[in-house]
Amino acid sequence: DKDGVIFNFAGVNNGSLDLDTGENIASSDPEGEIQDLGINGDTDLSKNWLQQIKAKNGASLRLLDKSLINENFDFKSIKYNEEIINKLWPISGEITDASAKIVIGNIFVVKKGNNYYAFEVTDVVVTPNDNLDYYELVIKH
Repeated sequence: DKDGVIFNFAGVNNGSLDLDTGENIASSDPEGEIQDLGINGDTDLSKNWLQQIKAKNGASLRLLDKSLINENFDFKSIKYNEEIINKLWPISGEITDASAKIVIGNIFVVKKGNNYYAFEVTDVVVTPNDNLDYYELVIKH
């Protein structure tokens, strides 16, 4: 497991994530698999962060359908990449453009080339008026 952070794309902290390292990186970096979508400039500054993500650089992004998993499922119990490939990937719905609004507890599965990743959103931190908003994640690979 590794911790990761994705910052608001509209802020000064880049807004892209490299799932191999858990590092927030520049949006132009080819190592990034996930991109935050920034803000809606037509809404009030205190609530303009979209809180949405998309795949990038050839990655595929899916949202785990929790209705298809055992009620006792615990993301922390995932220990092997094969579990991501065989258990989580098949019951996750593909996101072709942008995710819905991110909430704590969302579990996403990502494929880039032959690499599979899963991450759970553990916190969504909204900081009004400065675009320093971010998501905290636990990443499995």
